[in-house]
Amino acid sequence: LSCCLPPLRMPGLKDLEHKHLKPWETVVEAIWKRYANAAKFRERLDVQVTSKRIGLELVDATVERKVTYNHTEQVPLLLRTVVNPTDRFVMRETMRFDWVNRVLEIETANETGQPNIKYHEQTRIAVHHESDAWTSVKQSGYYEIDLIFGMDHLGSSMCEDIYNLNFYQNINADVSLMQEFARGSSNEVVGYFPTYLRQLFLESYDPAQLPPLPPPTQKTSEFQSSKMPASYEEKSLTDMMREKQMDEGEAQRKLAWMFSPTPPITKGPRGSGMKLQVPSRMGNRGGGKAAMQPTLYPLQTFSPGTLDGPVAPNLEIYGVAREGAAVDSMMDQRGASQAASSLVMF
Repeated sequence: LSCCLPPLRMPGLKDLEHKHLKPWETVVEAIWKRYANAAKFRERLDVQVTSKRIGLELVDATVERKVTYNHTEQVPLLLRTVVNPTDRFVMRETMRFDWVNRVLEIETANETGQPNIKYHEQTRIAVHHESDAWTSVKQSGYYEIDLIFGMDHLGSSMCEDIYNLNFYQNINADVSLMQEFARGSSNEVVGYFPTYLRQLFLESYDPAQLPPLPPPTQKTSEFQSSKMPASYEEKSLTDMMREKQMDEGEAQRKLAWMFSPTPPITKGPRGSGMKLQVPSRMGNRGGGKAAMQPTLYPLQTFSPGTLDGPVAPNLEIYGVAREGAAVDSMMDQRGASQAASSLVMF
């Protein structure tokens, strides 16, 4: 019966539109970087570039991609004998970039399900009419179905589900991807060949065949000049080595200071410690208050006159010992001349 009936062509799917509060360059970069198994679009399984070409006037480029989806939920069970495989549903995308006029046009057509079902989708991404800093995404489409009576309605339902899924899931995935950009915006220069397309075309094109690079911005020039002193290039390697030379005597003094042995730390005479009052949430009550009040003891670090190196800096080092019978008796047994390893330095 399908050969006796003309193909069913709908007048057109409902136009859909979305407004991104981001510049055109940011939105288009996110669209280009759509990747497989995105968190917001799990049905998109694979994205492959099949062909690319640059316009003769070097102001536009065309890229064709093969996108594979899992449309098992969108294809009715009775229709899977015609549309197969549903878990590897292939779409062909033709992307036309016009970075001068800031317009991207995407035409999408199905490969799976041909020739019984022909699905067409057009998406236009351009500057929003309300603001140059906003971007408008408009999608339209239609389909043709050449199936027996009754099956054609299943085909119509499938095309409408795929149409809506592609629009809303792509919008959500693009927004999520734009949030991952540094500072939420693209680094592309308005009116110039995008860098991500340049990287793609450099795989098979000579750089002279590609559109020119944007001029360096003033901010970039200032950043590059700030990284290198103006007098750096004028200095020779010998001059820089001479500036870094050290006096031989000074070097010996520093080495002696670094490798000289340090006497053991000793506790000062008893009674020389300073009481440090620590706030207590229990006030003056409780038997543990006395044990929580540390005492600061001045410690001796170097014996005078034993080092040949430079004079030691004026440095005071204190140790902390808690009040308690065990600590006091231990310190008394060791005496003031023995190392007090139980103290804590700071």
